Amino acid sequence: MSDIGVYSKNIFGFLFVMLLLTSCSGGGEEKTLNLQTYPFETDIPITIHARNGRINISNGTSGKVTLSGSVRSLNPEQPLTALKSGGLYIDADNPSSVINIELKVPSGSQIILNTYGAELVVKDFSGSLDVTSAAGNIKIENMQGQAVVRANRGDVLIESSTGEFHLPGNYGLINLNDVSGEVIASTIMGTICYEGLLDAFDKIEFETDHGPVEIRLDPASNVDVLVKTTTGVVDCVVPGLIQDGAGCTGQLGNGDGLLQVYTVSGEVDLKLTP
Repeated sequence: MSDIGVYSKNIFGFLFVMLLLTSCSGGGEEKTLNLQTYPFETDIPITIHARNGRINISNGTSGKVTLSGSVRSLNPEQPLTALKSGGLYIDADNPSSVINIELKVPSGSQIILNTYGAELVVKDFSGSLDVTSAAGNIKIENMQGQAVVRANRGDVLIESSTGEFHLPGNYGLINLNDVSGEVIASTIMGTICYEGLLDAFDKIEFETDHGPVEIRLDPASNVDVLVKTTTGVVDCVVPGLIQDGAGCTGQLGNGDGLLQVYTVSGEVDLKLTP
């Protein structure tokens, strides 16, 4: 091959890589958002459509929503927000858009998020969440209320929270640390991990097809335990639990709470914390 041919080939390869990197990063102009304030009542939802980026949500002042951060888009003049009779709408769903926003909402707010790959961080929040994510990671800390989190490939981490949590997943990690109330989590190939104390009025249900379940219970827990598997391996190293077929049953303390685990072929590892 001639020197010209080699040079042309190298230039083409360089341009292809640059085009690929540009398309992956979203491109467009980054625009800093001035602090925006909206009068708001909690009987209407806040709906967010975001392709990529990061969203931080926490409780703020009663009666208003504040928004700050930045957005990068090929069309920076397109409005990001709209306040309508049906609620507050934040739209950054264009494939070229990347948002990085801080959202402070009144206690009791309803948040609806649909995203492909944006990271969601919810901290110090009281209200309800309805999240659908294809690949983004989700972290919830110190929440009280109700949450439905549908995560396909992203990881879900919930810490120091109480309420009602429905967590259907497929391939990512569902990690629960000091979470109480009603928790229903399921996955196909992902892993479910739980650590904490279960007591009266706690109802925990985990179900996987092929993914493992790892549970570390506080020795002071008061919970009735039922673990079943079709073809998986169950390891229940807990005083008071007995082998029951391929699973185990029994109770800790007075058994006021409920812990149920079912897998098809996933392994279950249940122990007490030190």
